[in-house]
Amino acid sequence: MNIFYNSVVQGMKVSMHPMDITNVSQFGQLLKDVTAEHGKLDILFNNAGNLRGGKFEEITEDDYDALSAIHLKAPLFLTQAAIPYLKETRGCIINTSSASGTDDH
Repeated sequence: MNIFYNSVVQGMKVSMHPMDITNVSQFGQLLKDVTAEHGKLDILFNNAGNLRGGKFEEITEDDYDALSAIHLKAPLFLTQAAIPYLKETRGCIINTSSASGTDDH
C-alpha cells in the first residue's frame, strides 16, 4: 500500500511516505521519489518506532531484532542514503526517540 500525504507548513511543502522502514532496499527509491516531487531534500525526519511490552527478562532475540531494525538500523541507513541529497541543500536531520524509555514498564 502506498499511502501519501502532503501539506504546507509555514510555506514549506512537506510529504510523508509511510513504508516498511525495515526494508533498507527501499531507501534509494524513496529518496528519488521525494526529490522528484520536491526538487530537493532539505530535512530528513526519522520518526519511526514501535513498542514491544513485557518484562526485561522476557525479551527474546526476535523482539530485540525487531526493535533494533526500526530504532537503530533504519535511521542509520536512511540517514546514510540521504546524506548526498542533504549536502546539496545544507539540509538537516531530525531524529526522534521513543518516550517508552521514560515509562516504568
